[in-house]
Amino acid sequence: MPKYQEIFLSLVQKIRSGVYPVGSLLPGEFHLMKEYGVSRDTIRKTLSLLSRHGYIEKSRGRGSVITLPKSVFSSGYGRFSFSEICAGLGVSISTAVLSIRPIMPDVFLCDIMGLQKNAPLHEIVRVRSVDGMPVVVEKNILNGSVFPCPDHVQAENSLFYFIETSMNQPISSVRRTIECCEADELDCTSLKLPAGSLVVVDQSLTLKESGVPLMLTIAHHNPKYFHFEEFLQRKLRL
Repeated sequence: MPKYQEIFLSLVQKIRSGVYPVGSLLPGEFHLMKEYGVSRDTIRKTLSLLSRHGYIEKSRGRGSVITLPKSVFSSGYGRFSFSEICAGLGVSISTAVLSIRPIMPDVFLCDIMGLQKNAPLHEIVRVRSVDGMPVVVEKNILNGSVFPCPDHVQAENSLFYFIETSMNQPISSVRRTIECCEADELDCTSLKLPAGSLVVVDQSLTLKESGVPLMLTIAHHNPKYFHFEEFLQRKLRL
């Protein structure tokens, strides 16, 4: 393995373990050259790799700022829970539950979830953080005809786990749309965004195999940490 890749893996481990927290500055080139006993060219290759994988962001006049790997919000988000993706990436997550309340569906929810106007629903609003950085504001609407209302502890953890394990309701599919819109007041406060910022709105409807809606999630992502990637294979006509 080339030396710059070895140093890359060493620095990634330090970032993930909190030696270099998100938002802090990575030591400068001279410090890293001395620490690892390598040339400036090797360190610059390492920094380029860290930047390409989303672990640092160059800031004029400051240096290399530690950031989150954008792959946290890859195309897997929706098919897998937020918790499952972050566990696979080796990053720590935390969830702040802002509210849990029963609601009745409005015209929008009746249409998107295919429910009757008197269907009971549970609304859970949460802020999800990665390595201490708030990155997503989620509004989760659970079908009250299928589930009781989760308690605070259940809401702090994976709702996919609550649905599939605690409630024994296997998830069959997720229908998903992604768009951008202006951040609202909650987004600006929770994600520490200036007024007028844009957020990525990732809306997913979780369904049983029978087509019964289990949960609608409307997630507002800080665009700085959102990256969508998808592989599509075209079938050629013969």
